[in-house]
Amino acid sequence: MPLVYKIRRGLDGKAAVSSNEVTAIFRGSSRMVVETAAGWRTPAGLVASGRTSRGAKSSISGSGRGRRKGRGRGGAAPEERPAYSNLQLTLSRPHEEIAIIVAGYDEIQADRESMSGTLKPHSAGLLLVHPGQPEVEAISAAGRFRLWFEDDNLLRYRVVLEGVIRVKAAGGSHDIEVQQTEESTPSDLGTTRLEVPYEAWKMLGG
Repeated sequence: MPLVYKIRRGLDGKAAVSSNEVTAIFRGSSRMVVETAAGWRTPAGLVASGRTSRGAKSSISGSGRGRRKGRGRGGAAPEERPAYSNLQLTLSRPHEEIAIIVAGYDEIQADRESMSGTLKPHSAGLLLVHPGQPEVEAISAAGRFRLWFEDDNLLRYRVVLEGVIRVKAAGGSHDIEVQQTEESTPSDLGTTRLEVPYEAWKMLGG
């Protein structure tokens, strides 16, 4: 998953990092751990370790996969506002996202290999901010999608979203403009195996 560079660097003790991506493992839709230079951490451990340059706690809460570009508006001055992270703390499964697309598209068109269209604002908002994130709210949202098929089977899908989300923190709330592109390729359905490091496995309940 992508992570704001300042917070990504802070998780590894402000050491030089070559990428702003982190590896996360989920058990279910909300239990998760993230890999750092100091080992695997839970979201609570990330909040305790991630800090801004002014010493304020960083907000690790976020949603969405892919790249997000944000600019805060309103509330405290930017230098006093907790840094917003786009690390996703709840998991949105492919079949759940497809259900939202199928039930909530606005316009749709098809060709020989794919179907594409636009999303209604409510549906785009559900994809932009996943359930289980009370500190993040979609104020406005728009999106478009494309689904690729072969022999009536879904090969992959892409969703492009944009909008404004409101991030709530102890010091108040502020709005952030976001853009997000996600592409997923389902594979090995029902047979996928994942080797989980022992430390992560224990933190997720064994």
